[in-house]
Amino acid sequence: MSTFLMMLGMLVAAFVIAGIGTLRKEEESGRLEVGLSSSRSRASWLGVHVLVVLAGALVVGLVGAVSLGVTTAASLGDDAWVADVLEGSLAHGAAVLLFAGLAVALLGWRPRWHGLAWAALAAGAVLAYLGPGFDLPDPLLDASPFLAVGRDVVGEGASTTGVVVLLVLAVLLTVAGFVGFRRRDVPVV
Repeated sequence: MSTFLMMLGMLVAAFVIAGIGTLRKEEESGRLEVGLSSSRSRASWLGVHVLVVLAGALVVGLVGAVSLGVTTAASLGDDAWVADVLEGSLAHGAAVLLFAGLAVALLGWRPRWHGLAWAALAAGAVLAYLGPGFDLPDPLLDASPFLAVGRDVVGEGASTTGVVVLLVLAVLLTVAGFVGFRRRDVPVV
């Protein structure tokens, strides 16, 4: 079950990276420059868009987790699975927020480097999914946000330290992204 939740976390992280990446399209098309020519601040423009992407990620993650929990509970005849699955999926929310923060930081400072967010997701996913099978060292496995939250989030529970570290990093990256977005030039198209 923890592996399924990890995979759901990977899908939601991909959703977030793609959603933040669409903001670059607003810039490239010239719509961002027009939107910022009004009294609206850059921070409010970016904040609203990031909140919409995160709200979408919440819906996708919640629907996935509820579906997984309900179907597991129905097939095993144990309603406790619904709460266990929802609790385990919350831990992976920290990993999703880390990738959101990374995407925002790249958008704020180096929007052309958005592919690095995808590369980080790919590296984290490969480490988390294949690393234990290859018996990789624990410090290397813990570098994956999907394993840093805990390896068995349903059975053993989440790693409080891992979740807190990921949340702090997510906040720092997001703040850095907002600062960078406020400071950099928006290209004139």
